[in-house]
Amino acid sequence: MLTSSLAVAIALMTPWGPAPDVSVAPASLTSYFTPAQIARSEAFFDAAKWPSWMGLAVGVAVPVGLGFSSLGKEVVRLVRRWSSRWWVQVIATGSVVVVVQRLVTLPFGIWTHRVATSYGLSTQSWGGYAIDAAKSLAITLAITSAGLVLVVGLARRFPRTWFAPAAASAAGLALLVSFAYPIVLEPLFNR
Repeated sequence: MLTSSLAVAIALMTPWGPAPDVSVAPASLTSYFTPAQIARSEAFFDAAKWPSWMGLAVGVAVPVGLGFSSLGKEVVRLVRRWSSRWWVQVIATGSVVVVVQRLVTLPFGIWTHRVATSYGLSTQSWGGYAIDAAKSLAITLAITSAGLVLVVGLARRFPRTWFAPAAASAAGLALLVSFAYPIVLEPLFNR
């Protein structure tokens, strides 16, 4: 009921088009860029879209595949044998999914880096790329682990209504991360 009410409120209150008294003149790309720059941009997009889209597809397929296969069931079984503490099991299982996902999408990241380097949009060495990939993995593991422990902890504490405090927590964390990310995390990649 709450979700339906929220969806109706969003649908009614969202401005779905421009204000009636505002005229918007479309900008012409050639007013700002030369034809050569536009062609170069389109060529870069054509070269970069395939590794990006394929990486996204594979990245989505990994958790879905693990979640709905006997392999995922085996991971959970091994983790349960390894530790009896629920929060350790959550962190370990989530970490396995994140690491496997990162490993299978790594070739697409490398492909994208090659494209960016060939167009001069990145001057980062392969060593720098590897360090940034490791930093990104560590940050992803930390944030994912914290989020999973929070959600599973709430589900254990409030079995019938866990989604309400989880949604409130997610909203608060999204706000916090939105402000903290550029100050705390982005500088880690500028060294």
